[in-house]
Amino acid sequence: MQDTELFLSLAEIAGVFVGFGALISIRSAGASDAHETDPSGGASGPQGRSVPMPKFMDVHHDMVGITAEALVAAHAGDLAIQADEGVDFEHAWADPESGNVFCLSEAPSAEAVQRIHTRNGIPPAEIYPLPLEV
Repeated sequence: MQDTELFLSLAEIAGVFVGFGALISIRSAGASDAHETDPSGGASGPQGRSVPMPKFMDVHHDMVGITAEALVAAHAGDLAIQADEGVDFEHAWADPESGNVFCLSEAPSAEAVQRIHTRNGIPPAEIYPLPLEV
C-alpha cells in the first residue's frame, strides 16, 4: 500500500451508513466551516479565537421514497427556524430506498437540534454528537 492519506467526506461516510444507497445532498446556503458558540456571533475562545459549536448528526427513519423536492422542503423548514435555537443545519442526505435521512448541524446542544426538527414536524429518531473531525 502506498503512503497516501485518505480523507472521507461526510457524504461518503453517510453512504456507508445507508449501504451505499442513493444519496441526495443539500448544502445550506451560506454555511461556513466555523461558528461561534454564541448564536449572535459574540463569543470567542482564548486569545480572541472563535470557538466552534458542537456538531451533530441526526437520523430520521421511515422516509422511504423521499424525493429531492421533499428533502429540500424539509431542510428549508429547518433553516427557516434554526436561528431560534442557535442551530445551523449544514447538510442533509437521504436514501429514498431505505428511508433514512441524515442531517448535519452545528448547535449548542442535541436538545436544540431536537426542538427545531420537532417544530418542523420531522423529529429525528437519533442524534449523535460528532466530537472528532479530520
